[in-house]
Amino acid sequence: MSLSLAGAGALAGLLCELTDDLLYAPRAAGLAREAPWHRYRARVGSGRQTCLRHYPDGRLEITYGRRMVQDKYDREHSRVWATSRELARFGWFGGAVSPPHMLAHTALHEFAHLLQAARGQRRAGSVHNAALYRTLGELHEDGDGERLLRALVERAGTAGLPLDFRDPGDEEQARRSARQQAWAALAVGDRVRLRGRDRDYLGTVRRINRRTVSCDLDGGGRLRFSEHADFERL
Repeated sequence: MSLSLAGAGALAGLLCELTDDLLYAPRAAGLAREAPWHRYRARVGSGRQTCLRHYPDGRLEITYGRRMVQDKYDREHSRVWATSRELARFGWFGGAVSPPHMLAHTALHEFAHLLQAARGQRRAGSVHNAALYRTLGELHEDGDGERLLRALVERAGTAGLPLDFRDPGDEEQARRSARQQAWAALAVGDRVRLRGRDRDYLGTVRRINRRTVSCDLDGGGRLRFSEHADFERL
């Protein structure tokens, strides 16, 4: 069975605690000197969005999405995330790609964005830049990744939370098969319906890339989606 939203929320909450305790707290004094304008917090989000937000009032807010955590416990969906591909690309954690490794690396990735913002190295159009990956590599080299991984495994185990990939049930697997067939059949000009968290979107396929499809939305705007999105051809 897939990881439940309640379990994913508990794991996202653990990521917040670990970011507070193991990443931010040891650097709080230095960051207060380096960027006295900033205010930090980590929070659990209800969707997939996992990111650092830098607000004009100085807030640096890390969000760990519950559905991101669900994706990291799914072999198929986890491959979509850049943080999963980074482990294989850079060899961090010895290239191991398991749910705990991916979640620990996700926390480091978002905290590296926080350090990037505090140091003035984050600009529009230049977010995943050389400065970010230099900082991310330093965090791993300093042992932060291994410390966070050990704490995550220990606290998750104590709380009775799963640590291994979860296999989808028969009903979910059938939905995925139908979605994959629809994805393979998509063509420019096709009409599609995309189901968002709060509403449905109707649009026309404009461009098909290797991993994503771009469509023009009815009423204006454009949206990109992958084969893992909840969509149907009309």
